[in-house]
Amino acid sequence: MKISEALELVSKNYVPGVVAFYGKTQPDLWQEAHDVLEQAMLTKDLSIMEAAAGVFAHRCLGLIQKYSQFNSPTKIQAQDAFVIGDPQKVLEQQSLEDDFCVICESKERLMPQIDPEDFTRVFLICIECKNKRCL
Repeated sequence: MKISEALELVSKNYVPGVVAFYGKTQPDLWQEAHDVLEQAMLTKDLSIMEAAAGVFAHRCLGLIQKYSQFNSPTKIQAQDAFVIGDPQKVLEQQSLEDDFCVICESKERLMPQIDPEDFTRVFLICIECKNKRCL
């Protein structure tokens, strides 16, 4: 598996709170998964890096699944934003948590909006911005 594919797979499945949760455990299993990938990258051997990327993705997805079984997603933290890797998705999530429009940051006359291209993406938008954008 390519490193970019592994990172994208983990990013798409990531649940806010995972990094903070595993950061409090001994050993930090999330960091261990990253360390294996980083060590493989230092070898500059493509076959080792691709094998490590597959192991990395498998471990991270397992940790995300385990976390999701016993914990609820939390408010997005800085370390979560790095894993998610999508600033717009982070902004959308924060709009729901902090009650503001993703476009103008207004806190008035808000309504939930579902992204028509990705039904898993929900965010808040004010009436004025909705009318301007014809969403």
